[in-house]
Amino acid sequence: MGIISLFSLTSCSIVKTDEEKVNSKPVLQIGDKVLTRGDVINSFYTYYQNNAAYFQYYGSDVVEESFYQWLIIREVLGDMAKDAVYNKEKNPNGVVYYTKDDEKEVLKQVKDYFYNQVGTKEKPIYAANKDYESSDDYPIWIRDEEKKEDDKVFKPYEPSQPEIDESKREEGNLAYKLSEKEVKALASQIEKYIFEYVPDENDKDSNDEPVRVVIDETNYIAGARKQAYINYKAELVASGKNDGTTTDMKVLFENEIVRVYEVYYNAKITSLFQDYYINEYLTNHNGNGDSVSLSDAAIVEAFINQYYTDKQLYSSEKEYIKAITSSDGASLLLYHYEGKYYYFSVQHILLKFSDYLTDEVNKIDEKNSSSNTDYYGPIAEVYRKKRDELAKKYNNAILTNVNDKNDFTSIALVGDYYYYDEAQKNVYDVSKNIYGGYIKLSNHSYDGTTLNYNENFGEYAKEDCVLMANQADVLECYDKTFKNWKMWTDEYLAADEDGKKALIEAHKDMEYVFQTASDMNANGASKAEIYSKVSSLLFVELEWIYSADSLDNNVSNKIGYIVSSFPDNNGSWVVDFAVGARKLLEEYNKGGNTDTLTMAVTSDYGTHIMKIENVYTGKSVASEIEDIIKDNGGKIDYSNKAFVERVIKLLKSNYVSTASNETLYSFFYEKLYTNFAGSGSSTGTYFLAKEYEWLSNLYNTDQIKYINKLTYEDLVEALS
Repeated sequence: MGIISLFSLTSCSIVKTDEEKVNSKPVLQIGDKVLTRGDVINSFYTYYQNNAAYFQYYGSDVVEESFYQWLIIREVLGDMAKDAVYNKEKNPNGVVYYTKDDEKEVLKQVKDYFYNQVGTKEKPIYAANKDYESSDDYPIWIRDEEKKEDDKVFKPYEPSQPEIDESKREEGNLAYKLSEKEVKALASQIEKYIFEYVPDENDKDSNDEPVRVVIDETNYIAGARKQAYINYKAELVASGKNDGTTTDMKVLFENEIVRVYEVYYNAKITSLFQDYYINEYLTNHNGNGDSVSLSDAAIVEAFINQYYTDKQLYSSEKEYIKAITSSDGASLLLYHYEGKYYYFSVQHILLKFSDYLTDEVNKIDEKNSSSNTDYYGPIAEVYRKKRDELAKKYNNAILTNVNDKNDFTSIALVGDYYYYDEAQKNVYDVSKNIYGGYIKLSNHSYDGTTLNYNENFGEYAKEDCVLMANQADVLECYDKTFKNWKMWTDEYLAADEDGKKALIEAHKDMEYVFQTASDMNANGASKAEIYSKVSSLLFVELEWIYSADSLDNNVSNKIGYIVSSFPDNNGSWVVDFAVGARKLLEEYNKGGNTDTLTMAVTSDYGTHIMKIENVYTGKSVASEIEDIIKDNGGKIDYSNKAFVERVIKLLKSNYVSTASNETLYSFFYEKLYTNFAGSGSSTGTYFLAKEYEWLSNLYNTDQIKYINKLTYEDLVEALS
């Protein structure tokens, strides 16, 4: 319920009728609160945006009833959240503490909303200009959201810890809802904000905020941003005219700021209220064990249920092969068929071809994509030979960005350094003082120490050149850094408490690695097993620093890229990648050292550096549950404390994969926690039960009254 639909925040969501009085007619009464026609229709816009699927699969009566229940709960929950907010005058005993950080977040959301509204009006100005054929040619302030989306940062697994933060009760940490006058006073700040952007998220001011600079249209369409702002305000005036309210642009803009602020503020306190409500319940049940929904017995049940479901589904070779070759999306399979074919996973760093090399590859006469079914045919072989020779000839083109947002102190980039100018498509090798690219950077000079930038270089300034690394850099970095990590891990395991604290302080980004190694050591793991774990954790961090492929902190990323040993089915992987992975598997099966065993293969996308992650054959770790059940007389008894404790020990001592610091226990706890508490736009079972309880009470006590109820047809008509 705390999710805000942008659709409901656009000026178009203001209901347009000929007479303002029509929208003021009462429609629904909830207790003492009356909602008008305008209130209900505006809510329906949001409901439709978030639940459009209902309109395809359910009848009008179902959608109508569902909408009104959603609306009533949303209003009740919002009112409860407001009543729960701490306010030293109105409610000094409140339980929801709205902090200065919360206020900062809400105000940024408000400013970003107007910034994005103007941005959507600016894009068509460029799209209509023949000089801007691609969105890649648009100014950075239009592209910045896409750019930020790419700047994802690796984060190790951190368990959900339900808690009520007592520090929020401190008076100096609290903030209060702004008055209408204070919100309207934000107009000048917002106007200034609209004409600024953030070139570099890492460039911070004295308040640790990203530095914003004034938009410079020197090399673009002069006045485009201003025109976009005028177009946005013109829409406000048009909506005000249609509403029959006012056409005063200043008044309309200030009123819109008040409306947007109210939406984000209410969403924030509602979210805080839900979090408090859930966390209060969980912390009163010791957080992660004593509540029925999240008890150890419930976690064991979830694990055993999935294990036997997997076993039932994948006990035949045909179904198992079908499952492991159906798609590239990894899933956590607990049962593995004991047959000839199996799946294995690799971690993978993609060093992408430069645009120049990609263009050259596409010019090859025998162009035949490596994903083609004729992979082993003579034409495909000729094509790949030419492609690989071209890639070797222009080896500097096989480079990838070094993500400076993942600049772990424990990972030092070694080898040669390259600077790559995205505009000129050129690579410059600083260490050798040569231009390794294809268009000389006349605007840059090298004095033997630093790469200098011409101040008159216009938009292509320093921030447009990013650090690059090639295959040798990555492998050398991996080798040297792994040796350091092994040394630090040994030191940590042998150190006393003070020594461990000192090591963590010196290598803060490694704390989760130290903790994982310590847990494994306590559970009797060998040094070789611990080193294997450390090497995989390191490789995943290197993926986030070097790989140009898409990444995410989900199950697929933890398990790795799933490949089948069945040679006739590659899923949707390009064949170069799948074949290379199977060659790596052959080396692994010969007894290769998994810590250092890597392989680089070339595809149409670039160079893939792969490392074996897991090989899933025969009896899996999860299948040890069979022995535990056998020892328990063949019974699954969730009320048997000894049985549950033994399974929990199994889950806590085994990990989702070698490349993850998340245990199987944590994995199933998180699944139950998400189902219980909800996540993102979903509402968990606990709150759903509460909402049903509140809704039933309102109906049973006759606190819900429809005055001039809008039908499904009335509501849908309002969308047009």
